Amino acid sequence: MIDKLTAQANSLSGSGDFQGAIKLLEKYLENNPGQQDILLLLGKNCIAAGEHTRTEKVFRAIADTSDDPETLRAFGNMLYTHGETAQAVAVYLKFLELRPKNRAIWKKLVVLYLYTGDVEAAIDCFYRVIALEPDNTDAHAELSRLLFSRQRADEATELLAGILKIKPDDHELCFLYAGLLAHSGKYGEALIYSTRAFRGAPSNTGYRLRLSDILERLGEPDKTFDVLKPLLEDRNVPLDAVRIFARISPALRMKYEAGLLIDYISGRDDIPGAEEDMIKTIRDWLARS
Repeated sequence: MIDKLTAQANSLSGSGDFQGAIKLLEKYLENNPGQQDILLLLGKNCIAAGEHTRTEKVFRAIADTSDDPETLRAFGNMLYTHGETAQAVAVYLKFLELRPKNRAIWKKLVVLYLYTGDVEAAIDCFYRVIALEPDNTDAHAELSRLLFSRQRADEATELLAGILKIKPDDHELCFLYAGLLAHSGKYGEALIYSTRAFRGAPSNTGYRLRLSDILERLGEPDKTFDVLKPLLEDRNVPLDAVRIFARISPALRMKYEAGLLIDYISGRDDIPGAEEDMIKTIRDWLARS
């Protein structure tokens, strides 16, 4: 009976008649409430038909009656795929009551909470992921960024210090850790990790910029310029590179290089108003030299 019903419903939905499939399945469930496979199929058709009220009803029926983790995960995945965010979260949370160590669902909850703007809930889920995957460098990196965005820099620093004991040469972790150390004024220690990141991936523009910025703050204009030079020679020079060069060019008295840099960036339409003052500072210095 169920196999025949499923085949009929799939035939209707396969031809685009989601409403027909919904009516067929709902009629069956009137006399057979709580049939998990049929509820799941009904939910799939309601989602496909854009029937939000009916989807909510199916969601309630599955969430209230199902203790089968696979049914909950399957329905949660349907909701997740079709953007039914709040319902997907609720179903996944019930699933995790039964399977609390499922890493994939904790990761999906991170995505869903970030999508809805619930950053604190996303942070909590990231910690659950890390507890299950203590050497997951991507999770540590993303969580550190979130923590920093929430003014929890000390917590982010402690988090990265821990994973770097396991993965001391991970370029991205070293880069992020150097940024956190620099943010707290620990430039000497930041230099160690920024150098490690840059040496591991010298073609990475972000790594090069961070290292040059830290060197400049440590009073090393010559070393700063050596690291920065390849970026300054590019006509699409990053504005961060221009900012750093503006701080070291008077100390190095690099009139020619400063003149070239001004030529490169003159007329670019991505220069914010504040940067015009920086460019003027370089021009004035050139005029006085």
